[in-house]
Amino acid sequence: MIKVSGYPVHKYIPLVYDRKYIKESLDRKYRISLKLPEKLVSRADADIAFNVSDVAGNPVTDLEPLMGAGGHSVIISRDIKEFLHVHPSEEVDPISWRGGPAISFKTGFPKPGLYKTWGQFQHEGRIIIADFSLEVI
Repeated sequence: MIKVSGYPVHKYIPLVYDRKYIKESLDRKYRISLKLPEKLVSRADADIAFNVSDVAGNPVTDLEPLMGAGGHSVIISRDIKEFLHVHPSEEVDPISWRGGPAISFKTGFPKPGLYKTWGQFQHEGRIIIADFSLEVI
């Protein structure tokens, strides 16, 4: 018998729908907002758009490709049974593209409930990440 003691590697944090659609990046250099349809409906396409500005509110218009795309979004359901990796609606040249401030994604949600989404972008070699909670009916 082996007895293991210690603390969990990570702490469970319940997902709360906070209705906050403007966040600062972890490094506090960027402000990311999320534009959503009035209602997110399960089993229907939805257009969502992240908008990237500097912390003073100036639009960032020279985002760089990140892993061959203008950005990436991951969406996970509250029960962690649904995992979506979404690429932007617009295809970009993976080497020379410069864009922003808005990056749009088309996605769908398989069932109603709470979801968490992360947007990931690149500017001046820095990775920018922001997360938002979503309610899907």
